Amino acid sequence: MHWPLVRSSELFELRYGKALVASGRRPGSVPVYGTNGQTGSHDSPLFRGPGLILGRKGAGHLGVHWTDNDYWVIDTAYSLSPRDDVDLKFAYYLIKHVGLNHLKHGTSNPSLTRDAFGAQYFPLPPVATQGAIATTLSALDDMIDSNRRKIDLLEELGAAIVEQRLHLDAYGFPEYERGRRLGDVLRVLETGSRPKGGAAPSGSGVVSLGAESIQSAGVCTTNVFKHIPEEFAARMKRGHLEEEDVLVYKDGGRPGNFIPHVSAFGYGFPVEEAAINEHVYRVRSSDGISQALLYWLLRSPWMDQEMRKRGTGVAIPGLNSSNFRDLPLPILTETDVEVLNDRLSPVLASMLRLGTESGRLAALRNVLLPELLTGRIRVPEAELTIDSFA
Repeated sequence: MHWPLVRSSELFELRYGKALVASGRRPGSVPVYGTNGQTGSHDSPLFRGPGLILGRKGAGHLGVHWTDNDYWVIDTAYSLSPRDDVDLKFAYYLIKHVGLNHLKHGTSNPSLTRDAFGAQYFPLPPVATQGAIATTLSALDDMIDSNRRKIDLLEELGAAIVEQRLHLDAYGFPEYERGRRLGDVLRVLETGSRPKGGAAPSGSGVVSLGAESIQSAGVCTTNVFKHIPEEFAARMKRGHLEEEDVLVYKDGGRPGNFIPHVSAFGYGFPVEEAAINEHVYRVRSSDGISQALLYWLLRSPWMDQEMRKRGTGVAIPGLNSSNFRDLPLPILTETDVEVLNDRLSPVLASMLRLGTESGRLAALRNVLLPELLTGRIRVPEAELTIDSFA
């Protein structure tokens, strides 16, 4: 069965946000949303939650965001209000699936008008079915969110384990070795490449990971990856990823502001097989240092500052290989290294496996979503699919 199509203007009202510059915000827990998501917080809401926020202005992607809490929307976004027989969470999944970018108008600063959004047609099942669809899809998102919380806790655990073995000064910096640098304990430091014209947005071939894929171990903001031809990948002499490779975003960003990112690859995260492009380092350790210890050393706040210091102040912000190899090493005894290797390795593996599971859950959600929204499959069938996946 296919659900009837109804004009958006008959289903929703778009309510304007209100400007709230950073200097006018007061400390508080109320999230503030703009066209691409949360931009900060404030002490009082403009709208009561739960809420659905739609991006309104900007040349990039117009976001569709959900919040369970009271919230503020600035003037680059809308708050959506549905009519009584439309489930708000169902509307979130529906609009997120259809997208907004194709409705934008203008060139220099394109925007989504109420009229353009109102002319869009959406499938509308009975309200009870809407709620059941939203509940089914939310169950998958809840599992993904639970995995993310576990990953965040494991990330903090790993950092705490490292700090317990270090002597930090009042500013949080360890004492560094005088005679050794990071490059002395590296076996591999290399980038990858892409064919002329870049990697393809989708399709067949080998996944090519770039800066946009580097967040942290087990965390990746996309499950849609670019690809390079298999023939090109086979000719690559560098940049093929191996289990537990540490990945570092090496260059790019605004002039004078280098923000390093460190992640890891393995156990199916973020994909089973991949190569890197020229903007990412693949890093492997030697001298008895595990990949997990290398990961948390590079993720530490003091190493982050060292990388920012070396990567900022050039025309194209970034770390060349010489500067990367010259990063300092904290003083660690052989016993420290052995203990850290033993304690950190299973933590990193757990994070990567949780990330793999979250990727599979997201892929399942993305497959089920259009089928449920259009009525091609019903909720009981989707629930059986989810149960068999679990």
